[in-house]
Amino acid sequence: AWSRAVVREDTAARIGPLLPREIPFLPQRAILPETVVQVEASLGAVEGAERLTRAAALAWTGRSPEEAPVDPGPDAATAAALQPDAESPDPVPPAAIAPVLLDASRPGSFPALVLDFGCEVVGYPEVDVRGSAGGVLSLWYGESLDLHRTDTLVMSGGEDRFRPYHLRAFRYLKLVANNSLEPVEIRSVRMRLFLYPYGPGGTFRSSDPLLDRIWDTSVYTVRMNSLEHFVDCPLREQAQWLADARVMAMADYWALGSPAIVRKAIRQFIAEQDETGFLPPTGPQPTRMSNLDFPCHFLLMVWEYYFHTADRALLEEVEAPLGRLMDLYAGWVDEDGLLVDRDRKGVFIDWAPLDARGQVTAVNCLYHAALRAYARILRTLAEGGGPDRIRRAVAADEAAERLRERILSLLYDPEKGLFADCRVEGVRSDRWSKQATAYAILTGVAPAGRIPELVDRMETLPGLVEIGGAFLLSFVVESWFEAGLGPRALDRIRDFWGEMLRRGATTWWETFDRGTPACTIPFCFAGNVPTWPVDYIPASHCHAWGSGPAHLLPRYLLGIRCLAPGFAEVAVDPVPCGLKWCEGTVPTPRGPLSVAWHRRDDGTLDLTVDAPEGVRVRPFLQGTGPEE
Repeated sequence: AWSRAVVREDTAARIGPLLPREIPFLPQRAILPETVVQVEASLGAVEGAERLTRAAALAWTGRSPEEAPVDPGPDAATAAALQPDAESPDPVPPAAIAPVLLDASRPGSFPALVLDFGCEVVGYPEVDVRGSAGGVLSLWYGESLDLHRTDTLVMSGGEDRFRPYHLRAFRYLKLVANNSLEPVEIRSVRMRLFLYPYGPGGTFRSSDPLLDRIWDTSVYTVRMNSLEHFVDCPLREQAQWLADARVMAMADYWALGSPAIVRKAIRQFIAEQDETGFLPPTGPQPTRMSNLDFPCHFLLMVWEYYFHTADRALLEEVEAPLGRLMDLYAGWVDEDGLLVDRDRKGVFIDWAPLDARGQVTAVNCLYHAALRAYARILRTLAEGGGPDRIRRAVAADEAAERLRERILSLLYDPEKGLFADCRVEGVRSDRWSKQATAYAILTGVAPAGRIPELVDRMETLPGLVEIGGAFLLSFVVESWFEAGLGPRALDRIRDFWGEMLRRGATTWWETFDRGTPACTIPFCFAGNVPTWPVDYIPASHCHAWGSGPAHLLPRYLLGIRCLAPGFAEVAVDPVPCGLKWCEGTVPTPRGPLSVAWHRRDDGTLDLTVDAPEGVRVRPFLQGTGPEE
């Protein structure tokens, strides 16, 4: 029935081969707004706006909040709230019986109302409306109250139901009417959530409610960024980026328990590999952007996937493409033994003003970690036979060790006690950042015995470029836990992610500067955005690359250490960090693994472990490190 439709016969040639679907279809569930934020007469009139809310629907049906399905939000009920419920009808607000009226009959009037869904939501908004033929209803969306008009409906004069063709991501929805001889009747406003159907997943609770909220918000942010594949943010390009996907994958293993979407992501990235062996930073969407560091994150992501799932078949599938990638990188190593950007791919590292010329420290540290991961992948595959795999694994490890020695020799400044950003024509850069030393620590380049000293220098030396957001900070905090600096790591989680919550975040922001004034949230002219002051690129309030606490808190506070692929063997070694108690569940491939502990008055711990069949649990190790 489309008047301009064109039938194409060359679909496969245009979009590539179609593969069998390996993830579930995405369910939908309708929810109602929580509150009305603002009513604007604007020379017209608005009547009955509160009838559109969930509370009004509950009151209308005579149900208590306890009897109603829990709407989504960054809280403990999120997992249950987002599951499809075939027996639960769509919520019906009283506006369906007594509609909300927007009277825009006066020339020049633009009556409006602003609805708040309580937190970030992703899916398809639906509005049931009736107005004069030719009358206009505009829909404005915003992750904050910085709203942007996106959709416009020209009404038919009868009953209209508006639903956009494309996903929308927002917390606030503004409806604006104009040019209607009759009052515009709004009978229903609902949001149809359209998200990946994660299972029940894991749990986490502790004696610190702030940590609980941080874990809940981390998991919720990942859910809002899981559609047909991982996306970097649901508001903007909705692209699956390599580095973002790695963080989301870790949240999946430790909190959400649906690794099929991770497997799909890895296969999609491999499908985008070009003829040189290089991996673009996004997939399956093509992009003109590239950088050296994201493919290194991909090597680590592949190894982490195997280690948490024991899916050997995927390792075999990606072995050859990974080999081509590593051969390409080996050709970009210069006469000093360091990786350089020979093909002008660019460098990302972090949203921060780093010196990324020549021999970049952070890139070389990531390349070192990628070589180690590649060696582990080859050794795992060699268990099924193949001396060539062992040879290549040994070569990768030897290359990694040579690279580590060159980084320490050429990019570390013993007088400064830090790693330089880069080295250009034999001279270390005079710009100093926390990022360079942070990558040296988290990739195993920095000597283990010197990590506390390096962290102190990073944290106390003035003038260093600050870490630009929760993406890199997630890895930094992980390296501190691994180095036995648990209390310091936990304090940083409280201070950084907790401050976003104090400023009203319901999902994690793309970047965040803790030093901005307390009223500052992401807005292109106010800070906490990487693209300031570019107003045509919306500021993202929902970026899952900042969801590191989803896996960090259960891993270290509960103390669950995965020792063998697929959680076949674990050690339980809590890092209490001053907490009185902690409990939670991790969704392993063999079933839920639960840990609970509380601290006695004498400082010892009562520990309970409930492991599924097939998981070997090593005794409590009590290896809490120098600060505990």
